[in-house]
Amino acid sequence: MLPRSRDVRRTLLERNRDGRCPGILTGIRASLNEIRRGAFVTHEALKRDLEIE
Repeated sequence: MLPRSRDVRRTLLERNRDGRCPGILTGIRASLNEIRRGAFVTHEALKRDLEIE
């Protein structure tokens, strides 16, 4: 099951407040670019880009 966008946003906000996401925006932008190009983004790739385990 893919994470819901609300859950992803909440996770990102929490990490940003804690100062734990310095390079995470690059991964998010890469995933968004893949989606815009119509590329298939897997749940594992999103978790990797968002540094979520």
